[in-house]
Amino acid sequence: MRDRVDASSGLVLRTWRAEDAPAVMAAFADPLMRSQSVEPVDSVRSAERWIAARGDQWAAGSSHSFAVVDGGGLVLGQMCVGPVDRRHGTGWVSYWTASTARGRGVASRACCAVAQWAFDDAELFRLELGHRVNNPASCGVARAAGFAVEGQQRRSSNTTVSVTTWNSMPAWQRTGGRFRGEAGSGPCLRVGSEQ
Repeated sequence: MRDRVDASSGLVLRTWRAEDAPAVMAAFADPLMRSQSVEPVDSVRSAERWIAARGDQWAAGSSHSFAVVDGGGLVLGQMCVGPVDRRHGTGWVSYWTASTARGRGVASRACCAVAQWAFDDAELFRLELGHRVNNPASCGVARAAGFAVEGQQRRSSNTTVSVTTWNSMPAWQRTGGRFRGEAGSGPCLRVGSEQ
C-alpha cells in the first residue's frame, strides 16, 4: 500500500513526519480547527503526539492519514481514510486544510487522489464522508471530488450539529483506471473546476 500519492497540480499526499509538528500546531491554532481534535494541539509536543497517533493508526490498518503538501514540502492540510472497516470494505473520508490553503482547490484535488488511493491501494468498496451542514466549503469539496449526497443526519442528543452525509460507492463506476460518477459529471476528471 503506497504511503505517498502524487496528486494533480503538484500536490503530494504522504504520511505524516515528526518534522511536520510545527505546521500541525499552526493549523490547529486556527479557531476553525480547534474543535477538530479530541485533545488540544497547542504545542509542538502535542502536535508530535497527534502525528504519532496517525502513525499508530496507519500501522494498525485502522486509519490512513496523509499530510497534503505542495511541491516544496509545505504542509497544506490532511486527508484521512478512517476508520476503515475491512469486513465491509468501507472507509470514512475526512480532511482539513491550513487557513492559508483554503479556497484554492487543495482539498478537492487531494480528496480525489485519496479516493483513488482508497479504492486501488486499500481495496475499499465504499467511501463515506460527512460534514456539518453549516460548512459550505466542505460541501464543495465533497461535490467536486465526485461524492454523491446520501442524506442529512439531524442534530440529536449525541450529536451537536446536523451533518450532511455523502458516499462514493456504489455511485461510482470504474472507467479507464479513473473514477467517474454515474451521472457522467466526473469531477475527478476535471479538477480545475473545483470550489
